[in-house]
Amino acid sequence: MTPYNGLLWRIVRGTDDKLYVSTSPGGARWTGEDSPSSGWATTHGPALATHNDGKMWLFLRDMDGYLRAATYNGTWSSTHYVSGTKAIKLIDEPAAVSHGGNLYVMYRR
Repeated sequence: MTPYNGLLWRIVRGTDDKLYVSTSPGGARWTGEDSPSSGWATTHGPALATHNDGKMWLFLRDMDGYLRAATYNGTWSSTHYVSGTKAIKLIDEPAAVSHGGNLYVMYRR
């Protein structure tokens, strides 16, 4: 979960391995949002973080086992491998947080 644009956002992996997004203005009310992409799937939980670049960042272990990222600033970008051309193979799910002007991603390889 992460705050973004006045709402609390959460993203989860369903039993069908697809991603589901919901938002809340506060309290126990949650509203379903469009999923980032019908083609995005993961076998593990995703990570979500708001960064000071004005974007919300999504990190996931793709079905091929590699770490991918996408951003949201009104619409979702396409996913891309994290670390450029050398893909990072994950054992399980990532975690992410923005702190002190940097975006940190933690994962187990």
